[in-house]
Amino acid sequence: MSQVVDVKDLTEPESGPPTMLLVDDEAHVLDALRRLFRAEKYNVLTATSGADGLESLRENDIDLIISDMRMPGMMGDEFLRQASELFPETQRILLTGYADLDSAVSAINSGHIYSYQTKPWDNQALKLAVSQALHLKHLSDENIRLGQLTREQNEILKVLNNQLEDKVAKRTKELTNTLNNLKESHEKLKTIYEETINVFAQLVELREGQSAIGCQHIAKDALKLAIHFDLSQKERLDVYYAALLQGIGQIGLSNDLTDNALLDLSEEEQKQFYKHAVYGEMALVGLELLHDSAKLIRYQYERPDGSGFPDGLVQGKIPLGSSIIAVVRDYYLLQKGKLKNKLFKPKEAKEILIKYKKKRYHPDVVDAFLSIIQKDGQQRIEVTERTLNSKEIKPGMMLSRDLRTSTGMLLLSKGHALTDNVIKRIRTFEKDEGIEFDICVDFAKRMK
Repeated sequence: MSQVVDVKDLTEPESGPPTMLLVDDEAHVLDALRRLFRAEKYNVLTATSGADGLESLRENDIDLIISDMRMPGMMGDEFLRQASELFPETQRILLTGYADLDSAVSAINSGHIYSYQTKPWDNQALKLAVSQALHLKHLSDENIRLGQLTREQNEILKVLNNQLEDKVAKRTKELTNTLNNLKESHEKLKTIYEETINVFAQLVELREGQSAIGCQHIAKDALKLAIHFDLSQKERLDVYYAALLQGIGQIGLSNDLTDNALLDLSEEEQKQFYKHAVYGEMALVGLELLHDSAKLIRYQYERPDGSGFPDGLVQGKIPLGSSIIAVVRDYYLLQKGKLKNKLFKPKEAKEILIKYKKKRYHPDVVDAFLSIIQKDGQQRIEVTERTLNSKEIKPGMMLSRDLRTSTGMLLLSKGHALTDNVIKRIRTFEKDEGIEFDICVDFAKRMK
């Protein structure tokens, strides 16, 4: 069983003022340095010898050392050398007289000091050197922190990815085969993002109405259109992946929006549904090799007349790949009853595409698509759902969709078994109200 990960907000830790260690055997020098930095927001510690300085380093978290060169017992260069070995992340500044410049050069090499200042020091120069050294220390600490944060997040992502793969692997045998074919066709891409596409496409399959068969039909026909319009190999792949993953953003929508036909939703609900195109772009745009496919997904609901979503683009501004996806997608979704609560026949779906040329669909794409499916003899997708009238329904059939009035009132829920009594009541209701229902039933399921 996979480990359950609790993803916490990892933010930058709070830190107090920097801590400075002053090391000099002369008290008046330490006093002068303390006065110099009194106005600064530093914690100041002092030591009168190299040995005391090392002990202070062991007991405190020191950001910066300022050490004199000439001290009894342990010279400043030796002290800084040992400090560098024990606490390499601490910044080091050496105070030295002109006579000790040769020793200062040695300290630079052995003690890896950031800077040396000659005595008597220039206050402004020393303060500037301290400020710059502490800034460098902050950058180094931040680099370490971000490195640790990256490792922690990578571990979390690794566990989450394993959880997701375990879940979708049980439901995606057909899509796995599809992506294996893609792997054979595009070997140079397989090590970069094939597994990512595999996971995303499997998530699309989990949404009702986005079966592997439907996604594959849309993607294959979109690719044929991309070839027809002589797009480059890269652009063809972008169109194919965008068509395969055009519904990825629906994962973030509620079932109320995805389970019902689009045109049967309220105007506000339709606006919410269309946002899945933007969600899909956001989910994929961070992946470099899917960046262009993500843009095609974003614009799949734009219309040539400028009334589309999300940016109101007009024909000429809408990417051709997005126009291709819109035509192929709606052709199949009309037959699956996902645009309107009715299963359109292939001929009726074609007529709707023709009717809305220039308004909803790119006319050249519609013409090319109809020509391709006519040539290929590709007319319909396999569905077990059918739309019947009340005279055609029979006992034992099961509703594949909710049966509602024109005002949205629920009469019978999806999955309800039709009996003689239920059929009689439906027909009586139609007669009393002067209406005729389009009744969707699932031929793959019958009442036992």
